[in-house]
Amino acid sequence: MLNEDGFRTQISDSPVCDCGTDYESVEHFLLECKLYSEDRKVMFEDIKEVYYSPVKTPDMSKFQLGCYWVKAGKAASQLRYFDKTVSFSVSGGV
Repeated sequence: MLNEDGFRTQISDSPVCDCGTDYESVEHFLLECKLYSEDRKVMFEDIKEVYYSPVKTPDMSKFQLGCYWVKAGKAASQLRYFDKTVSFSVSGGV
């Protein structure tokens, strides 16, 4: 859960991101946070690679993409970013 949501639901002590520059909102987490800039770049490159690969699977789930990351030996921080992203999407953005 993102800190902004956790703070609203009294699970987190603060809505501020660990980077200290802004609230950990959906927009900040997915598009702006400097803590995840390299992970975000890798994730988007991996998504493009899967999306544009010659063998298309019609509705590749996030779980399948996560398995692809694990098989490719991606770093733990990238998996943490992916896990938070999946948790966000599964919870309907909450």
